[in-house]
Amino acid sequence: MDSKLPVFIKTIVVCLLAYALPMAQAIAAPNLQLNPTGITAVQNNNFQEKIMINVDTNNVLSSDAIVNYAGADLDVVSVTNGGFFPQFSFSNDPSGILEIHGYTTANNSTITGMGTLATIVFKAKKSEGSST
Repeated sequence: MDSKLPVFIKTIVVCLLAYALPMAQAIAAPNLQLNPTGITAVQNNNFQEKIMINVDTNNVLSSDAIVNYAGADLDVVSVTNGGFFPQFSFSNDPSGILEIHGYTTANNSTITGMGTLATIVFKAKKSEGSST
């Protein structure tokens, strides 16, 4: 009986420590994705890309996206709010840098979930080849 007592005491201590120490909660990281991820475009024709946002259960007030594209291959025809954030702005450098900003200015109003940050319409300038 004496040999079981140290094992029993160790088991009780381990159980108490397991309940006493706080557990870390895993939080999903917000992310942005292009939809579609690849497209075949014809020269002088337009095509559309959506920037999808997923902030999961995180409370956010804004998000920024910087889209680097080949300015020699593509023109930005339009950029429109995808509706995830009520306010929206963008800035385009035709050499290939598009900055998109979605945000809310409502007091104490955070946003969660997933949706579309912006929709971009590009025009293909190249007759053949590929572009990233």
